[in-house]
Amino acid sequence: AAGALLAGGLILYDICVIGGKTTGLTTSFFAGPIDTLLLFRNFFFFGLPFFLFGKLIRHSNFAQKPLPNLAYALGIPGLCALALVEQYYWGVLELYCGSILLAFLLMHLALCHPLSQGGTLVGLLGWLGQNTSLTIYIVHIYFLDLFRDQYWANFSWQYEPGIYHLIPIGVFLASLLVGVAVGLA
Repeated sequence: AAGALLAGGLILYDICVIGGKTTGLTTSFFAGPIDTLLLFRNFFFFGLPFFLFGKLIRHSNFAQKPLPNLAYALGIPGLCALALVEQYYWGVLELYCGSILLAFLLMHLALCHPLSQGGTLVGLLGWLGQNTSLTIYIVHIYFLDLFRDQYWANFSWQYEPGIYHLIPIGVFLASLLVGVAVGLA
């Protein structure tokens, strides 16, 4: 079911963008805001499959099937490059197979090669992941909207690296601070 939902999300979005001739924030295919489509797609076709794959990983022998180290060494940079190429050719609102496959490869790496003997830094990162990831996932969209609105109100659009490109870092750090506060509480 999770695989079908994931494939369905890719197919639905490609049909809407390619067949619907997206213009601005609307698409003629659905004759409605593309933002609504993105929210629906993100939850139902991508959020839910990742949660279902998490359950599948927990209740299967996924972690007992290690890949050769070369698969990680080639797969991680290769899938990063694929996601960048996809973004270059299809824009920032598209879905990237490279990113999705990279997430599953990294999950596999983390499960097959846990860093249980890593010391304080690994313990801190483990605590952060365990206690902040859900909060970051929930509140990041608030900070994204807030920071983008502030940017558009105070700066002109820029293509070269600058303040606009720092927004994702600010969103993550603000969300992380809220996640740490919730985790400590």
